[in-house]
Formats: sequence, C-alpha cells, structure tokens
Amino acid sequence: MESRLFDASRTGSVDILMELLRSDPIIVRRVGLVDGDSPLHLACLGGHFNFVKELLKLRKELAGELNQNGFSCLHIAASNGDLHIVKEILKVDIGLCLVKGRERRIPLHCAVIKGRVDVMKELLSACVESVEVVTSRGETALHLAVKSGQFEALEVLIKHIKMFNKMEVFNKQDELGNSVLHLAAARKQHEVVDLLLNGSLPASLAVGLLMSFLSQSEAGGREIEDILRRAGALKATDMVGIPIRSCNQICASNRQHGEVMPRTKSEEWMVSRLPKVRKR
Repeated sequence: MESRLFDASRTGSVDILMELLRSDPIIVRRVGLVDGDSPLHLACLGGHFNFVKELLKLRKELAGELNQNGFSCLHIAASNGDLHIVKEILKVDIGLCLVKGRERRIPLHCAVIKGRVDVMKELLSACVESVEVVTSRGETALHLAVKSGQFEALEVLIKHIKMFNKMEVFNKQDELGNSVLHLAAARKQHEVVDLLLNGSLPASLAVGLLMSFLSQSEAGGREIEDILRRAGALKATDMVGIPIRSCNQICASNRQHGEVMPRTKSEEWMVSRLPKVRKR
C-alpha cells in the first residue's frame, strides 16, 4: 500500500491518495522515506500542486524534512520555479524560508541559481533577512547570481537590498575573499559591473567596493581596467567628500613577503580619477 502512495506522489493522483486514506487513514503519518524521498518531495519534484496541498493538510511536518540530496520540499519547489507550491508551503511556516540544506543553501539560493524571479520575490517578501544568509562557502545570493549568470535575479536582489537597507550584503566576501564586484569583473560580466557601479548603489558604497576590488587585484590589470572603463566606473565628482583609502593604503594592501607590489594599470587609472586633496 505504501508503494502505491509513492506512485501516486510521482503522478500527482489525488484520487488514489483519497482511496488509500479511506483504506488506511494514517498511511501518510506512518510512511517514511523511500530512496531518500518522502511523498511530499516526490510531489514537489513533479510539480503536483493539488497533491502537495492535500499532503500538507495531512502531515505538515513533512515540509521541513530534507531528502537524501539535502533539500526540503521548498528548496525543490523554489528551484523548479513552482510559485503556487512555494506559496502553499509558506502557509505552513514562513520560517521554512531559512531551512538550510546541502552546502547550507536556503530555498532563496536555489531560486537565484535557476533565475526563478517570481519565486525569489515571494521568498524575499516572506523573509526579508534571507538575503543576508550565506552558504557553507560564504556565498551570498548575490554571489550565486553572478556565478550562475542570472542578471535579472541580481537586479531583484539589489532592489530588495536597497529597499530594506541591507547594504552590508554588498561587502560580504566568499571563502576565497571575493566580493560580488570581484567575481563579476573576473568573469568579465560587464553588465553586472555596470549595474553595481552606475546608479544601483550609493556612491560611497560603490567606491568602497571598487577600492576593495583594486586592492585585491594582481595580474591582468589591463583586462580589469578595460572592464571598469567599459562600465564607466565612477565619475570623480561622485567621490568628492567620500572617505576612501589613500593611494599608500592601496599599495600597502598589496604587500607580499615584505615587498610592495607595483600598482596595476587599473589602480593607476582609478587613482588618477580620485579627487585631489586640498591643502589648507
């Protein structure tokens, strides 16, 4: 009988589910995982909204269980872009937005990777703080959007971050010390660099990100310079009065084994764009 329940979950047959419940009213409560998945996981994988809805009525706690791959039903629905299922699961408990699965990813991360913009908006609305959560590799949703090449998803995240004043997220670095700007430039994602440096962010934060990036950059100065030039970087007038590190501090951050590394072309270019300090 349990095998029939799992078959019904795969096909989304509510009729068979009702038939099984008439024969065994507690079958859903008794059943465990088969091949690492619960009936709810299978129903979500198949995108069977009505079946998911009925299962949640019978056993809500299934919503928080992880399958053998380390994903909850909300992770699965978010990755698949099934907005109706996502909304139904969130009715059980909004806190499911923050359930961490494989690599400590939350459902938002799965939606970002696949570019499921509508699902992202729903998850961000349900849990504003989810944009601050990082994976086991220190990646924010911003990092994942850049790595996955999901430009529209990145736009949604930036809008959310600005709306709820979560600006510190832009400064977060992954386990390799990469900010989202560093990743975008390294991957030659000119649109992303342009989005970050031109208008999306307050000038002070954009300068901070840029200077942090330049202080980390080593080889490939011309490529980086070209990327920043193409993005338009920042006008010198945008930087007047903004506290940023001095040129000496930038060079100091590039010290290696006691020797000062020469500035890259991108650093020289950026320094030339900084406003002159007026002496009193």
